[in-house]
Amino acid sequence: TPGAAGSVGTQSVLNAKNDGYTLLADGILSFTSMPVMGTLETLPKDWDFWLATYTPNVVAVPKDSPYQSTDDLVAAMKENPGKISAGTAGPGSAGHIAAELIATAAGVEYQHVPYEGGNPAILATLGGEVDFTPQLLVEMQDMIISGELRALATLSDKEITLEGGIVIPTIGAALPDLAAKLPMGETTGLAVPKGLDENILKSLDGGFDAAMKNQAFLDFCAEKGMDVVAMGRDDAAKRVAELQSIVAWTLFDAGVTKNSPEDFEIPKP
Repeated sequence: TPGAAGSVGTQSVLNAKNDGYTLLADGILSFTSMPVMGTLETLPKDWDFWLATYTPNVVAVPKDSPYQSTDDLVAAMKENPGKISAGTAGPGSAGHIAAELIATAAGVEYQHVPYEGGNPAILATLGGEVDFTPQLLVEMQDMIISGELRALATLSDKEITLEGGIVIPTIGAALPDLAAKLPMGETTGLAVPKGLDENILKSLDGGFDAAMKNQAFLDFCAEKGMDVVAMGRDDAAKRVAELQSIVAWTLFDAGVTKNSPEDFEIPKP
């Protein structure tokens, strides 16, 4: 169910009968940004979560870009405030959140260019419409391996090695102030509104655990550059709340939200 960075699909799950047969499958970063972005007032405490996969944000530039490193890119943003452009999947998306985290940590301004999804943002980067994209590794791994894109850094908390020996350094090495908020990227999973009978929840637990061990699923994740996190309800709830704190306050401090995190009692990270 597309629309408004996942909020339309989320609302459709909220509107459905809560019987365990209608599940929300979503990227958690967009979910956590909904209240402050003004798209949907729902909070992690109102849901049960199962987190399946994680893929980090990666700062990438076209192969012919003059920027060879994060230091080069940050220096250009300092020299040209508000002129270096970043293409993302839109306001409140994983890429937008990553760009704001970078700008805050580096103390720079940039030009945000939103697109209708990650793929158009990446294509715009390839075509030189924007200077860089901070979208997800899973969306551009093949283009980095082929050499069409150059990866400057990952928002993982550790460096990443791709096929062909391509090493992507963690951005924390260039921006130490950002290190405490890493890893950052899109965590995908399932969720249901609170209130389900415990027996139904345990059935969903069992199905989730089995899926996390399925070889076809594991092979798919390995091919696409996704880590399997396999996080059940208790740990997932803590992680989603932690991500919401970072995401909501980052977007608010950057001046791009309609609402304050304080309105929803979202603590500062």
